[in-house]
Amino acid sequence: GTCSAVPLSPFAWTQNAACQTTITMMGDSHVRNTFTATVNGLRGIESFTEAHADDAGKGRGIAETYEWRLNNAGSATDRVAVHADTKTNEPTFFEDCLCGEVKRCLRIIFIWAPTFNEQLSQMHLVQKWKSNLVIVEPGNSYESSVVLASEWTAKFDELLQEDEHLQLGILHFVWGRQPKERGDALTEWTTNGTYPNRKSYLQQSAILKSDGLQSRRTFHFACGLGKVDFWNDNINAAEPCTDVTDTAQIRALITVHFDALLEKAERSL
Repeated sequence: GTCSAVPLSPFAWTQNAACQTTITMMGDSHVRNTFTATVNGLRGIESFTEAHADDAGKGRGIAETYEWRLNNAGSATDRVAVHADTKTNEPTFFEDCLCGEVKRCLRIIFIWAPTFNEQLSQMHLVQKWKSNLVIVEPGNSYESSVVLASEWTAKFDELLQEDEHLQLGILHFVWGRQPKERGDALTEWTTNGTYPNRKSYLQQSAILKSDGLQSRRTFHFACGLGKVDFWNDNINAAEPCTDVTDTAQIRALITVHFDALLEKAERSL
């Protein structure tokens, strides 16, 4: 059968939600691309670029946040922030959206955490932020020997057990140096393990722009700042920077997990 993907709209994502909706993303540059595509898509921007920290900056810890609010007066505002050195001093990424002050609030965060252990070290934030949906990558090329860390899968199962509304989307960059058994292991865990109705597994190869123009080698679909020139609002690049693929990936994940945004019980905020 066929289905229609949920549009990239903060109004659509929150129209039947509790006043606060939170999506937590953790992973490598491919999840960062997905965050970039999500933010620009929600803002209605079709062509965009992204820059990212160097290895030293990533090593010290980095996160990016997006927050959209529909205020009681009817006006909507949003903001993006980058948080550096998060391993030294964990910043206040978000303040809770008080339901008496806003009609709806959408919060999205990306945390640079490409390995199983780095993601495990950030899992407490999923609960702290009362997340509706978590989107992660399963180690990708940063985990070249371990198929799936048992502590990693066990922690996600624990989080899903503790919060009956939480859902999990796995976005897998299938190329590069990683165990060939990982895809089968993820399929088994997400479909035959506990809470399969709240887990999904998406391989990036399943949604791939096939015109041969974008990102022939890295599959980073948002053009990097070092590869383009700006003139006012125009982007001049050798290849298209519409980021159709990453945008399609987040729309697919949100469509599959849309009830996570609808069913979240309103908590004490």
